[in-house]
Parts: sequence; structure tokens; C-alpha cells
Amino acid sequence: MSTMKEGDPLSDGKFSYRQYLRTLWKKAWLIVLATVLFGSGAWAITTYCIEPKYTASIKLYVDNTTDANATNISSGDIEASHSLVDTYIAIIQSDAVLDRVIDELGLEYSIEDISEMMSAGAVNNTELFSVSISSRSPVEAAEIANAIADIAPDKISNIVNGSSVKIVDRAKIPTEASSPDLMLNTIIGALIGCVFAIGTILICALLDTRIRTEADLERLSNLPILGVITRF
Repeated sequence: MSTMKEGDPLSDGKFSYRQYLRTLWKKAWLIVLATVLFGSGAWAITTYCIEPKYTASIKLYVDNTTDANATNISSGDIEASHSLVDTYIAIIQSDAVLDRVIDELGLEYSIEDISEMMSAGAVNNTELFSVSISSRSPVEAAEIANAIADIAPDKISNIVNGSSVKIVDRAKIPTEASSPDLMLNTIIGALIGCVFAIGTILICALLDTRIRTEADLERLSNLPILGVITRF
């Protein structure tokens, strides 16, 4: 009866790092093939199956200074402006504003549809905030964003007494799609293919208990090898 060497990789069901590397090197072509195939598949799906979207944005300024001749802005004014940014964004996202945008542009969207297309937030923690519209049509995205820029200041001044909102930037028709990210999706697909191939190769190697070479026998037993059947 043969005995196994202490700490042998096969006797305790584990591979050494050298065996891992040797196994992966022998199957390097398979890893490269899977990486290329998965990356190409992600590129094809992104290019031909996912409809691109375009994003147009406007920027608005919150004027919270009570004195038009003031040269210094206090920390209280800045904090008040930050809180007003959230208030103004909530007003812009209200049904009253979005319903008016739909009526003026003659859109067939519902208020919920426009809400899903819209995103808004403060710009770098300042008194500026941006409103973005994403649509399959670049022209439509710019038109909706500019309609919001035209409607929002009057609507906000009617709701918040003494408020002042100024348009900093109007929306321009985007020339490039904002999503999906072709390069990012391709890289993610390639990485998934690489990891999948490596995992599959290692699992198959760990589950393979067949004896193929003299080295496999030497790892399994201390007994000397008396002979080898020649492979014709």
C-alpha cells in the first residue's frame, strides 16, 4: 500500500501556487480567447442592442443676498442658499412645473416619464445647481431642459417670496451619447470573460484526480517507480 508525502498538494486536496501558475500558463490561449469573446460580445450588445441616450443640462444660480450692494457673503447666506437649492429642485420636479413643460412643448410624455428623464443637484457644493434631461433624442433633451429653464424662475418666485433664480447656462444639443459607455462595457465584458476562464480552468484542475505523469506518482507515494509504459 502506497503512502503519501506529508504536506503533499494532492494528498490534502490543495494545489501549490506553482501548480496554479503552470496550469494557467498551459491554458493561456483559452483565457485570451474567453477575454476576447466576452469583450466582443459586450461591445456588440452595447452597440447594436442598447439604444443610446443623450443628456442636456442647464445651470441656475440661487441669489440669496438681501442687500444688492453687499460685497461679502456670510456663512449664513451660504447655508441658506444651500438649503434653497434643495427647495428649488423640489419645486422644479413638482407636477405643476412638469405639467406646464409638457403643455408648452406638446409632449406625449406623462409627468412620471419626465421625472424619470430628469436629474438635478448642486454644483460642487455652491449656490449653483444643474438640471439634466436624458432622452433618446438629443434635440428633445435640449428642448425640455430649456423649457424648464424658462418656466422655473417665475414658478419659483411665485412660491418662494423674495427669491431670485438666474439662468447661468442654457442647454445645448448634445453631440455625443451619454449612455451607454461603450468602452466601459467592453472592458467589463472582457474582465468577466477572463475571470470566468481562469475560474473554470482552476476548478477543472482541482477536480481532475487522474495520474498523467511520473511527477504525479512521486507526489502521491514514496515508493520508487520501477518502470514506465512507453507511449507509442
